[in-house]
Amino acid sequence: MRNNGKSKAGSVCLIIGAVLLLSCVCWFLHISRESSKAGEISHQKLVLVKEYVDNITVSSEETKLSFEAKEETAPLKEMTIVDIDGCPYIGYLAIPSLDLEMPVADTWDEEILKTSLCRYYGSFITDDMVIAGHNYSSSFGKLNDLATGDEVYFTDMNGEVYLYEVSDIEVLKGTDITAMTDTEFDLSLYTCTFGGKDRLTIRCLRK
Repeated sequence: MRNNGKSKAGSVCLIIGAVLLLSCVCWFLHISRESSKAGEISHQKLVLVKEYVDNITVSSEETKLSFEAKEETAPLKEMTIVDIDGCPYIGYLAIPSLDLEMPVADTWDEEILKTSLCRYYGSFITDDMVIAGHNYSSSFGKLNDLATGDEVYFTDMNGEVYLYEVSDIEVLKGTDITAMTDTEFDLSLYTCTFGGKDRLTIRCLRK
């Protein structure tokens, strides 16, 4: 009787283990499919953003001088935000060491976050910008592979390129908004850690 009881308990444990393993496999496959689909859509959006940026050219030296004159009288620039395919974009981000390029939306939104990076706080003009990205492998899922000294490029919608260098890597609590935004770093990139409790944060300084 005791052996039968142990045998039944062992069988139940094996069944539970098999169900849990199957659930993990299904979850992994689901996330992989979502990441792949998001990556394809993100690439399409990136192409549109880059096409817009590439088409921004100065037609003549007179136009250049006129633009420079305006800059002198209005030194406080504002970000250029362009609506593309129903989403407001401020530019695109490139991280060569991760072979990553993604468009950056001006609005932080769960749906937008699936296919684009999102500005969470600040601006590239005021050197306090915070950018959020999903932890998909096609997005910010590989941020933990970055090292200090790696370069990060941000190109705005006017074609101006801002170069940054990774200075620090830290993990913040998901609820610690002040620590994320109140910082001396010029650019911060973050994504959820596994489980979504904390935030892997890459701190960058402008070069």
